[in-house]
Amino acid sequence: MANDMTPYEQAQCVARRLGMDFHRMIYDHLERGYVYSSPDCFICAVDCVREFGEYSEPGVFVTLAVGCLDHFISIDPLKDKRKWLGFCREDGGEVHWIPFSRLLKSDHI
Repeated sequence: MANDMTPYEQAQCVARRLGMDFHRMIYDHLERGYVYSSPDCFICAVDCVREFGEYSEPGVFVTLAVGCLDHFISIDPLKDKRKWLGFCREDGGEVHWIPFSRLLKSDHI
């Protein structure tokens, strides 16, 4: 992707490549999740839980992200309660989980 593209424009390209309806995804996330757009990043995410058989822990699933996640983490209203951040590297791929505490490394958060 060209470096002169905004994160929003880059996200549109990624969505198109994955066969996603970008505008529908934004609408769905505005209604039920999070949409964060800045000059440094574009992120669509939803609240979720990570299942461990008998119990589960709160998390957030990133549907699409371009740029730096730090800004989203810093404004996340549930950052003190979340245990996990989930994501897939490709549409329909395996879900990967990162402990949310690893993302809370920055002094400004």
